Amino acid sequence: MAGLTAALAAQVIWTHIDVVSQRLTVQGNKLRSCRYMNGIDAFRKILNTDGPRGLYRGVAVMRPDSDNCDGGPRR
Repeated sequence: MAGLTAALAAQVIWTHIDVVSQRLTVQGNKLRSCRYMNGIDAFRKILNTDGPRGLYRGVAVMRPDSDNCDGGPRR
């Protein structure tokens, strides 16, 4: 039970950090066209424009009943 709780807590925190990191990476490095200035700015703007669901956009959900790591159907 402790392992499940730790894994769940890690995913809840890490998912948001990963989405913010990906959006910062995708925006490029030109200062004039940057949508986000830093991680905190990106987090706030994602929440304001997309709401809490925006922090999960692009994240694949793994089914707990699958045997493989990609969460796909069993074969």
